[in-house]
Amino acid sequence: MVKTTLLSAPIPDLDVLSQPLQATALYCGLKWLPPFAMHCTFICDDDTLQAQARQYKQRLLAWQEVNHG
Repeated sequence: MVKTTLLSAPIPDLDVLSQPLQATALYCGLKWLPPFAMHCTFICDDDTLQAQARQYKQRLLAWQEVNHG
């Protein structure tokens, strides 16, 4: 997927940008998880930031439970 800006210049999606990291992780035998990204944080209100922080925390806790019981 390619996104564009107001200037119509193509901007690669984060999935595209992270492909070299994903390939390296898989080559090393690591399990790849999709990146967690939040954009435009400079214009978000505190409630939105807190909600995203809770989602990220849950993701980390779920990973910890699966990998370390």
